[in-house]
Amino acid sequence: MTIDNLTTDGSEFTVDGKRYAGKYHVHIYSGAMVGAQHTSEPHKKLTPSSDVVAKRIRSLQQRLQDLESRKNKIQSTRPAARRQVSRRSQPSRAAVTRRSSRQSQPSRTSVRRPSIRRSPGRSSGGGGY
Repeated sequence: MTIDNLTTDGSEFTVDGKRYAGKYHVHIYSGAMVGAQHTSEPHKKLTPSSDVVAKRIRSLQQRLQDLESRKNKIQSTRPAARRQVSRRSQPSRAAVTRRSSRQSQPSRTSVRRPSIRRSPGRSSGGGGY
């Protein structure tokens, strides 16, 4: 996990004892590194030129680690295994269709809805003076 496409003017980092100006990225564990994006090819780590810059880079790394931790917690709480088990325990659509076609069709008699009754002596609303 990285923060990509950062730029420095040469006042923040050194590489091989020389000031570094250009694109860099911050890697979750390795810190500031040369190049706009992290690659699998070997590339150099940048050395912060002050404690302020070093603190900022550590802060960015901590942010990345927090994001990774939250991502891992979310993934570990997903009920993937439970979903698979519950799917197996449910009958297939074909089985449900076969069962329902065997059952007799319900009759189409009308169903009466209960009427709403008001208690005697009460008004149906309005005034209240």
